Amino acid sequence: MNNQHLGNNSNNPVHSLKLPAQTNDQEISDNEDKKNKRSPNDINMIKSIKQLETTELDLHSPRFQKACVSLGIPLRDCVKKRKEHFMEKGLADDIVELRLKHFQNRQIDLLNRILEERRKLKNREILHDKLQIQTNQNKTQGQSFYSPQNNHTANPNSRAAQLYGSVKSPMGKIGMTSQSHLDNKRFASTSKMQLSDSQQYHRFNSPPNLRGSFDDQWSFEQDKIQKLKSKKVFKAQMIIDLEHLKLMKDRQYESRLKEMEKKFKEEEMFRKELKDKHEMKLTSVKGKNEQIQKELEYQSRILLERAQKDMRSKQEKHDMLERQRFEELKRREEEFERKRQKIEQMKRDQEQEDLRAVETNLQQFEYKIKESQDKHAYQLQRVISEARLRNTIQSEKVNKWKEDQQRQELEELHQVYKNEEKYMKKMQKIAKSTQDLHQKIREKKLMKQEKQNHNKKVEDGEIECKLKAIMQKFKHAEENKEKEHDIALKHELRRLKEEDRKKERERQKRLDNQRKRKILKKTRETQSQIEFYKISEQELQKKRVQETVKTMIDLKNMFSTVQTVLQAKNLPIKEKSKILRDHSLEIKPQFIEKKKKKDENDLK
Repeated sequence: MNNQHLGNNSNNPVHSLKLPAQTNDQEISDNEDKKNKRSPNDINMIKSIKQLETTELDLHSPRFQKACVSLGIPLRDCVKKRKEHFMEKGLADDIVELRLKHFQNRQIDLLNRILEERRKLKNREILHDKLQIQTNQNKTQGQSFYSPQNNHTANPNSRAAQLYGSVKSPMGKIGMTSQSHLDNKRFASTSKMQLSDSQQYHRFNSPPNLRGSFDDQWSFEQDKIQKLKSKKVFKAQMIIDLEHLKLMKDRQYESRLKEMEKKFKEEEMFRKELKDKHEMKLTSVKGKNEQIQKELEYQSRILLERAQKDMRSKQEKHDMLERQRFEELKRREEEFERKRQKIEQMKRDQEQEDLRAVETNLQQFEYKIKESQDKHAYQLQRVISEARLRNTIQSEKVNKWKEDQQRQELEELHQVYKNEEKYMKKMQKIAKSTQDLHQKIREKKLMKQEKQNHNKKVEDGEIECKLKAIMQKFKHAEENKEKEHDIALKHELRRLKEEDRKKERERQKRLDNQRKRKILKKTRETQSQIEFYKISEQELQKKRVQETVKTMIDLKNMFSTVQTVLQAKNLPIKEKSKILRDHSLEIKPQFIEKKKKKDENDLK
């Protein structure tokens, strides 16, 4: 019986139980110890963008994934991205750089959080392993207390048997299992074991096996003291581990504060760099604007100089033409005077002969003069209008006009030789009229020139106004571009911050869902545990009742056998042995021999 009980304790499911998560972590730690290689995730923290670019983390390691799940961070946020990922068509380089820097800073923060959570998980696993080793040691030390080989139940009325019974009670065993931090499966296995132990206990506590001694009490008290010592050692170790964890947390908090300060300084430096870049761009744009303004002023100056040169050349050509015309008119007047004198001389000779011819010629001459005057006015107007556009055409027309005039004058001269005094008077009138007409034409030309100069000044003023308006528009456009660029940067920063807030809300939502799932799981486990506890308590109550009934029957049988033995005390041996056999008892042969010797002595 004792051997069987020892065998049952050696195959106790409480000592052989292991959680699946523990086994996985222990297998991982064993594999890591076997490989003797440091994991790429075993780094304290990522301090800079350069370190982020150089480090290659193992994103598929189970501990890293556990840390991500516990923080509610998806693995896709831990994947690195290059600059090409943020580039878009028509997007400025500053915005691309801003997106990249923001993503890298956020990724550094996330990875540092995950690495810190991973270290916490690792420390918890190490502490859990230590606690498990300590509890296993305590169980191996206290196994003698649970096993019946020390014969604590020898005397049912003794203090040791009562204590043993209280320890063997299901409530005591349930309390012990709760102190060992095991899960629900372990609790179920312990409760099953308790049922089997209680049955064995009642078998050992049956009247034929009841024995008691002072040694049993002494060993029980020693085991109790040893157990208390192991508990105190375990508590002290727990306090030391907790203090060590507290120190580690304080150090991590200090390092995190330093990281935050460094990050804040880096952000300030980044902002200063952006500001310096922006100022450099502003200065470069201002320099470009000034250069463009100077170039435009230089071009406008060149255009004005060219226009002035053209006007001067045109004015000089016009003055030359005017001088040539005046010279031509003077020459004509002189020729006319010479011809007039000749005509006067010829007139005196041919006065009477050509009176009739002169009258007819005068009529023709008047008609021709009118035609010539009309032609002359038409030619002048055409020359003036075409002189504005093409100087070459004007010169050709002037030459043509001169040739026509020369031909007409030659014809007139031929006719004048035949004219009389009336013809000379009319010619004088015509000369005066031509002078008046020439003066009028000259005045008209001067008026037109003044109008042209005035129009030119007006056009120059309009051109200057247009140039100023263009420059102002250009300045406004540059300022608007800078403002739009600043607005785009601010908008991008706002959008990135909004994305961060959205991701943080999603992370919090995931964490809340995880907490809810854990709470639901715990409630289900507690409900199942309570139900199992109720069922086990009912079964234990039934077993207690059955065992009490059994013990009462055994005690009754024992008292009846004792009474029969006392009654058969004075009877002969054969009858006594018969009575004892009927009650499943036997008399030892030594006792029979002693009795025979005693009877013989009495007879003697």
